Amino acid sequence: REVGRTGYVYVLEGRGAGRGKYVISHGGKRDGENIYDTKDATGRSIIREIIDKSCSLAPGEIGEISYEWQNPNDPAPRRKTTKLAYFAPWDWVIGVGAYDDEFLAPLAEID
Repeated sequence: REVGRTGYVYVLEGRGAGRGKYVISHGGKRDGENIYDTKDATGRSIIREIIDKSCSLAPGEIGEISYEWQNPNDPAPRRKTTKLAYFAPWDWVIGVGAYDDEFLAPLAEID
């Protein structure tokens, strides 16, 4: 499912031996891949932070994290915000992320 122009929903394993492994990736292209050690453009261990924050949430609570992300073909990093939840019965870290500038673009058109 897409969010904004390029954002998407994903699910990671939260604890145990599979910690950081994609259960559901964007378009299913990376399902099963472990991304636990992934860092953002500033060197933050962003997936570790996402998992730690999510696993500390109370049932039904929504968290949020922002970070600088740069895809291989991007000329520069962009700010990305992800809403987080944790579904303990299945050990799922659920993330919904998108670039901030995609959501703010309509505001720039108002003059």
